[in-house]
Amino acid sequence: MKQFFTALAANLVTIAVCVVAAVLLIIGVAASAGSRPTTVVRQGSVMIVDLEQALSDQPARAEARSVFDDALSPGSDALPLRSALLAIRAAADDDRISGILLRGSVTGDGVRSGYAALRELRQALVAFAASKKPVHAYLVNPDVSTYYVASAATQITLDPFGSLLLPGMASEQVFLSGLFEKYGIGVQVSRVGRFKAAVEPFTSHQHEPGEPPAGRVILG
Repeated sequence: MKQFFTALAANLVTIAVCVVAAVLLIIGVAASAGSRPTTVVRQGSVMIVDLEQALSDQPARAEARSVFDDALSPGSDALPLRSALLAIRAAADDDRISGILLRGSVTGDGVRSGYAALRELRQALVAFAASKKPVHAYLVNPDVSTYYVASAATQITLDPFGSLLLPGMASEQVFLSGLFEKYGIGVQVSRVGRFKAAVEPFTSHQHEPGEPPAGRVILG
């Protein structure tokens, strides 16, 4: 019986120590998250636009993130596109902002940082440059989407050890009719209208003898 109470007391002490440690950890995280310095915009400041921050069409959250979320997963959410556009427009009218510096490379994540969002971001940068303030882009290894945004800058600097590769955009179509014919598979299609081409990959060949390939279209 004595051993039972001794083991029970030891378990209770262990649980109490763990609870106290968890509380102290939470307090420490909250203190570190709440002690962030306030950003001060001085005369002649430069606004930095990090292209690696994903842009999302989703509006900003109505409720503020908790200090625990910010401390444990900083920067995990994409930047709302509207917030980025409003910030650039506000910087154009702020006499303390002398210019914009673009850095990083666009990192698309699913539907985020797509060309539709990048187009609006580029238009905002063009409008900012029209306010007689410079837009400087510093690129290391830019791709097509990164250079598309950076093309709105008044000055572009490529890192001496960087590289620039701009392949043209292309679209390819896979035709399976030859494969079907090889294995004796037939395809029967009923068309309604002249421009119903969804079934052509199953009925047409990639190209006829003496004709250029029709399944590849080079856009640029």
